Amino acid sequence: MKRKSKGDSYISPRPAKHERISTRVVHDGEKFRLRTDTLSLPGGPEQEKDIVEHPGSVVIIPITDGGEIVLIEQWRPAIDKYSVELPSGTCERGESEENTAHRELREESGFRSTSLGRIGQLYPLTGYSTELCAVYVARGLVRDPLPQDKLEDIQTVPKSVEDVWRLITNNEIDDALTVAAMALGGVRCAELVPEVWAGKRSG
Repeated sequence: MKRKSKGDSYISPRPAKHERISTRVVHDGEKFRLRTDTLSLPGGPEQEKDIVEHPGSVVIIPITDGGEIVLIEQWRPAIDKYSVELPSGTCERGESEENTAHRELREESGFRSTSLGRIGQLYPLTGYSTELCAVYVARGLVRDPLPQDKLEDIQTVPKSVEDVWRLITNNEIDDALTVAAMALGGVRCAELVPEVWAGKRSG
């Protein structure tokens, strides 16, 4: 049987949903919990799948009064290389997305925002994580740093929108949250911050 779409065109049935037969926690860390689910498709065999339970995260696009994007650079031990990216971070337990965005912006970029707006959200790792990342644009930046985390040594790298896209195109920026947030910003910020964004990708 085929299902009908809103536009009255016919498409194939949606893929089947997994049935969760059982779940068990195998690690409960400071920020993340790892569980193993036993799943099956209708009429299919059972199989285990590891899932990371994540408290949520934020990524921030900080825009200076001069129209530059404030990127950061830091060493990422998980991938054993330097990474240029937008400020981002994980929500602490009981902390709202907006408070996380304010805190991470001050910790990582040294700026406080007087105009912080949420422009969307994204799931960065749908294959094995529950993480939902909220995307914010920060304007009205004022120097007001918070201490960085114990294992952080972060430098700010202000860049024009054109330069950010060039770095992404050249694969010099390969952080997934940064690339996705900039793509979303290109859609939303062309309306919200046209003097910074409009026409910048095409030159």
